[in-house]
Amino acid sequence: MKNHFCVLFIALTFLYVSSQEHPENGSWLNQDSTFQNHLEIKFFTLEDGLSQVSSNDLLLDKLGFVWIATQDGLNRFDGKVFKHFKHNHSDSTSISGNLISKLLEDHKGNIWVGTNGNGLNYYNPNLELFHRTKLENSPDEDETITGLATNQQGYVWVASRFSGLHRIQ
Repeated sequence: MKNHFCVLFIALTFLYVSSQEHPENGSWLNQDSTFQNHLEIKFFTLEDGLSQVSSNDLLLDKLGFVWIATQDGLNRFDGKVFKHFKHNHSDSTSISGNLISKLLEDHKGNIWVGTNGNGLNYYNPNLELFHRTKLENSPDEDETITGLATNQQGYVWVASRFSGLHRIQ
């Protein structure tokens, strides 16, 4: 038993001394600090173009856009510019509400957008239009969407606060 502790002590001492002599090797002893030295963080604000700094959900789509669900509409970021999508009462192809809760991209490239109190939408990137989707057994279109998922068969699964779970083909 004494021999096992001795071997373990020698091995740990060797690893420690080795990491001190050759820090460029990125040993497990200094891995966290090495990673942090290469991490660049950019904070985006209203001045950068966000419609609202509170983010409820994020999505990176197949085209490379970052979609940001906010409390003041949907934002799409191309790496340089934010584009805003907001509800317009006089446009039936606009998003149904501005308090966005959930985002999902389906296998066709449509962006599904769940709102808090204004139902479900999907955005067709080819037509650049939103389509509102009424959920079966929902008391009205003003449903709160609490979850979105997709599976290998291409179904979109929707969790809602008032009418439960839905599967859309």
